[in-house]
Amino acid sequence: MRGRTRKNILAAVVGEKSIEFAHGPTGRDSATIATLALPTDFQWDKPGDLPQRIKNLLREKGIAERRALVCLPSRWLLTKPMALPPTNAPA
Repeated sequence: MRGRTRKNILAAVVGEKSIEFAHGPTGRDSATIATLALPTDFQWDKPGDLPQRIKNLLREKGIAERRALVCLPSRWLLTKPMALPPTNAPA
C-alpha cells in the first residue's frame, strides 16, 4: 500500500520457565526472537531484577517498541467474581 508504513510490534509469551519475545513487522514477515529464562525459584509477586533483565535483553537485541502484546498461559486466566441479582423469570 502506498503511503503507509509497516508498524512493528513486540510480542511477549510468558511461560512457567521463560519469557519469549518476538519482534517484527505485523503480518507474516520474519521476526527477531529472544528468550529470557526465569530463575527456578522465581515468584511473580517478588520480581526482583526481572524488569532490568528484560530491559537489558531487549536493548541487547536492538528492540525498542511502544506497542506490545503479552500472552499469558490460559491457566492463569484472570477473573473477577461478580454477584448477579436474582431473576423472577421461570427457569
